[in-house]
Amino acid sequence: TGFEPFGGESENPSAQLAQALDGQTIEGRAVVGRVLPCEFGRSLAVLRAALRELSPELVLCLGQAGGRAAITVERVAINVDDARIADNGGAAPVDGLVVELDDGARAVVRPSGTEPKLKVYVEVVSDLSDRTGAFAAAERAGVAAADALADEMIRLVAPR
Repeated sequence: TGFEPFGGESENPSAQLAQALDGQTIEGRAVVGRVLPCEFGRSLAVLRAALRELSPELVLCLGQAGGRAAITVERVAINVDDARIADNGGAAPVDGLVVELDDGARAVVRPSGTEPKLKVYVEVVSDLSDRTGAFAAAERAGVAAADALADEMIRLVAPR
């Protein structure tokens, strides 16, 4: 995968490489190149959809590190949403630890900007096509996800 241009750039070499390799065969294996959007959350959703569709043997995710003159390997990846500039959708999250839950829900834990405490935001995925009780069910799912996350956080910090 590569990413679309962002941050005022007109091109992103990672997207160009993904497009150039798309449809090629390397060592007898078909290569599928995908260009992901540069938007927090949306890029992961597009990647996950591609993974479900293709069930690949290997995934190589490429990106752009402006100002570098060579290809470098990211040695440490931290699952934190923290942007120095807004993404292509206008979002600029700061210091949010993203926790992906098993049922597709996710939580973002971040420090409050005004108080000495952590804030937890929970996002649940719920089918709202059946309007009968759907919103109440989504709310219950959100509460359950928040409770599960709180239990896990307590377990992690509890003295042993």
